[in-house]
Amino acid sequence: MSVYDQAVPPNEKLSMYEIYIARAAGVPKTREIYEQAIVSGGLPEKDAIKMCIKYAELEHSLGEIDRARKIYVYASCLADPHNSDLWINWHEFEVQHGNEDTFRDMLRIKRSVNAGHSQTSVMLPECIMQKANGDATAVNELEKVEDEMVALRV
Repeated sequence: MSVYDQAVPPNEKLSMYEIYIARAAGVPKTREIYEQAIVSGGLPEKDAIKMCIKYAELEHSLGEIDRARKIYVYASCLADPHNSDLWINWHEFEVQHGNEDTFRDMLRIKRSVNAGHSQTSVMLPECIMQKANGDATAVNELEKVEDEMVALRV
C-alpha cells in the first residue's frame, strides 16, 4: 500500500483508495484500508472527510453503530463546521440511532470545532502582523490557544 501512496499523485489518491476498497476481500481488510487512507495524511482534507463518511456508512450498514459514531467524532477534527457534508450525515445518523446524550455530544463537538475555526481565523492576522514586527510572544500565545483547542476536541 505504501507503494501506491508514493506512486499516485495526490489528486488521484481518493479514486485509488476507492478501487482498492472495492477489490478488498472481507470486512477486516476493508477497515484496514479505510483507516490507512484516513490516517496516513496522503489524502487532501476534503477527500479524507469523504473517506470518513464512507467508512462510517460501511460500519452503519454492518450494524456497528458505536464504531460509526467514533469515525464521525474523528472526522469532526478535519471538517469545516460551516461547509461540510459530514455534519449533515452525522446529524441524520444521530437522529436515527442516537439518543439525547449522543445528539448533545455531536452538537458540543460541532460548537467546539466551530469555535476553533473562528478563533484561529480571527487571531491569525494579528499573529502574522506581530510576527512580521518581531513579536515572538504573540506566536507562542497562538500556539498555546491552538493546543488547548486540540485538547478540547479530544
